[in-house]
Order: sequence, then C-alpha cells, then structure tokens
Amino acid sequence: MSTATNERRVRIVADSDPCNPRTDWDCHSGRMICWHRRYSLGDEHSYDCDEFFRELAFEADDDLDDQVYRLENAVWERLFSYTGSADRANFLIDNKVSDMVDRAVSSGYLILPIYLYDHSGITISVGPFACPWDSGQAGWIICDNETIDKDFNGDRDLAEKALRAEVKLYDDYLTGNVYGFIVEEWDGETWEHVDSCFGFFGDDIHTNGIADHLDSDLIDLAENAEVEYPN
Repeated sequence: MSTATNERRVRIVADSDPCNPRTDWDCHSGRMICWHRRYSLGDEHSYDCDEFFRELAFEADDDLDDQVYRLENAVWERLFSYTGSADRANFLIDNKVSDMVDRAVSSGYLILPIYLYDHSGITISVGPFACPWDSGQAGWIICDNETIDKDFNGDRDLAEKALRAEVKLYDDYLTGNVYGFIVEEWDGETWEHVDSCFGFFGDDIHTNGIADHLDSDLIDLAENAEVEYPN
C-alpha cells in the first residue's frame, strides 16, 4: 500500500536479496562462530565444536599449549603411579586443565552465546528462547582483548553492546527484516521512478537509515506506508 501527496509517494518494499552482513561486509568487531547440522551460519571458521574453548585458550595464551601437554603427559603419569587409578588421574588433570582453559578464555575474550530458534524459519539471539524443543545454542560471538582495545578503547561494556548489535543485525538478515524505499512521482498518467535504495536492516525507518535519505514530507509518507512483500 502506498500513500501519495503533492504528486509524490513513498513505497517501502521488503528487500528480496539483501547482503549477508557476515560474508559481504568486513567491518565486524566480533567473530561469530557457529555449528549447525543443516545451516551454514556466522563466519567461516575451522574450530572444532568440542575443542572450541581449548583452541581459544591456546590462542589467548601462547604458553598454555605446552603447560597442558605437560599436565596430560608427565604429570598424568606421576598421578597414575601415585594413585594407581587412571580414572582418578584423568579426573584431577581434566579439572586442572579445564580451570586453566576457562581462565585464559575469560581473561582474553569477551564472549556471548548465540541461540537459534528453528520453526517456519530461523531466528537467533544472545538469550535463550522459551521453546526448548525447537531451539538451542548454535555457537558464540567473541571479541578478543586486542580488538576491544583498538575498536572500543578498552571499554568492555561498549564492546558487548556492539556484539549484541552484530547478532541483531544478522538476525534481521536471517528473518528477512531488511527493506528498501522507492520514491515515485505522478506525471499525470503513471507513477514515475524518482529515487530508490535498498539494504536497510530493521523495520523502523528512523533507526534503519531510510529516514536519513528522505525529505521531511517524504518521511511522513514513509511512516504511513505499508510494507510491500514480493509475490
């Protein structure tokens, strides 16, 4: 539906072919690491799902790999000899390694979970969804200390807001919450194209950028225009 005045109108149209902000843009502060058996999500990576935190910890602390290797080999052998139990030795070593990995990750990164809800389409969030049957954790979005210092002057709260915004932007892409506008002018017989632009993420014209491209009278028209969806 379109609204007209002074022989001009603004149409708001769902973008049927939006850019993927994770693959088509290179302005991210976070890395979105996901695993899913049916969907390719987030950023390209080579992390193993079961070893993710361990791999992150080794990236954050160059010496940790050697420390863990020593614990899982020489120290394990001594514990096994002392206790006479492989299970007991494994328990002690695993707890120690887990603590070291957790400390390295928490001190080296800002990290938020990513949850996915899959029902007649997919949507993601940094918080869990209410339905346990069609939702679950799909990965993480992370930002290392070097990037926090460079992009946010060391402000972790500001960095967290940015990571949440990246997840919301990607969710807009996944859910089709991306739009464009078309300005047309009546020539006495038909509506003629005057201006258009697409690729605005989010459904509020004042926050997604559409209003910045329009004159004040056209903003009023855009606010009252119903979204048109492709057939």
